[in-house]
Parts: sequence; structure tokens; C-alpha cells
Amino acid sequence: MKIQLCISIAKKAGSFGTTFHNALYSEMNLPFVYQAFSTQDGRKAVQSVRKLSIRGCSVTMPFKSKVIPELDALDPIAKSVQAVNTIVNQGGKLKGYNTDYFSAKVCFKRFKRFRKDHWVIFGAGGIARTCAKALIDLGYVDPSHLTILARDPKQARKLAQILGCKTAAKLPPQTTVFINATPETRIRKLPISTGKQIRAVGDYVVVLPKLGKPTPLIRWAQTKKLPCISGLDLAIPQAIQQFRLYTGKKPTPQALKKALSML
Repeated sequence: MKIQLCISIAKKAGSFGTTFHNALYSEMNLPFVYQAFSTQDGRKAVQSVRKLSIRGCSVTMPFKSKVIPELDALDPIAKSVQAVNTIVNQGGKLKGYNTDYFSAKVCFKRFKRFRKDHWVIFGAGGIARTCAKALIDLGYVDPSHLTILARDPKQARKLAQILGCKTAAKLPPQTTVFINATPETRIRKLPISTGKQIRAVGDYVVVLPKLGKPTPLIRWAQTKKLPCISGLDLAIPQAIQQFRLYTGKKPTPQALKKALSML
């Protein structure tokens, strides 16, 4: 039986995908193996996916938009946000997907009571685009009540133009929901302070925080009794969607329980 390889590409390889996917493959007796790789060139890594007939590839920042020119097709959501976190190789044809979008929708459903509030997304990369798209599609926020705040004003304006929302140089005083869509995990490095009455903090990180070791931002949010979404919260639903794209199968409850117990 031929073993099919799935990989992840990142500037610094993590262990989450390898642990989670391989546990599912093993529990369901599937001829797949998953391996994480570090790279400084996302586009060349994707070229290798085609040349080596690698079945699937997970993509992390900062490569989520950079790899798009190497693909043959994009799923409608990935095309809309111009960010890819999953690539599937179908007979040498590479198609890009954004399973972060599915995961963001799952996580944001916790925030129904914040629908009428003013949301601020800090960041203008792939995760920021995905979060904004999910919020708008859920009907939780009107673009007129969404502000993009980023260290790079040019990127913030570019994203705001796509979404039809606003940008700002500093945190608007009417902010009630703040989402960190950057790898930054320290409260002092973000444009918020403990004096702000922000009701929700979303901590979206690329290098996932280890289980049982919350980031400083998550700890700050917990002391304020603010609802928050950790990197792990975001990672699990999107990884399940990746598994289905790679294998064509839905993980069984038993396999999922086993995979989650190993994180």
C-alpha cells in the first residue's frame, strides 16, 4: 500500500500538526504520514509539493499569500481572502484552501452577544483577512463597525479597501471587541491597555502556545475575565478540515479523542 505524505511549511516547524494528523492516521489505519518542515522560501517548498507528489501541505505565516502564484486553483474562500493555509495535490494540480476560515467561524460563534459592537482587528495578514471575512459572513459585524489596525499602514489600507471597512492609527475609543491577528502575545506590545474596557480578546498566533502554558496575552485576558480564543482553539477545527481534504474521510470520534489526548 502506497504511503501518502502530507507536510507543513513554516519558518519554524512546530509539533502540533505532526502529532495531531499522525494520531488520526494511525487510529484510523490510513496510509498517510505527516511531517513538519522549516523553510525560508515558501514558494520553492510548494514547488517541491508538486515535483515530489506530496498529497497535502499546510501553510503558515508569512507564506499564506506568497504561495498563491504557485497554485493551479483556489477555493472560493481562499480566493476571496487571498490567503491559503492548505494545499491539496490532485494528480499534480495544486489547489489552495483556507481552513482557518472554517475554524474562525466556529470560534467566533462564542461571541454572538457582541454583534452590535465595534470590532478592531490588529494585523493585516492572512489571519486578519480570514477573521474579518468570517465575522462579516456570520453577520456579526457590519464593515462600518470594523476597523483594521496594523503596524504597516499600507497593508492596513489595502485590507480595509477589500473589506469596505476603516483603518486607524490608534485604537478607536469606541472599541469593544479587540482581535489580535498577529504572532505577538505580549500585552505591552499591543495597542491596548489594561484600562481599556475591551470585552473580548482573540489571541491568534502562528507558533501555537503549548498546552497548559498560556501566552501573556491570554493570561492577561483571563485575569480580566475576558472571553478569549487561543491559538490551539483555532488550530483544532482547521486541522480537522485539513484531514478531510487530505484523506477524503471524516475523523471518527474515537480517533479524534485519541488525537486530542496527545496534544
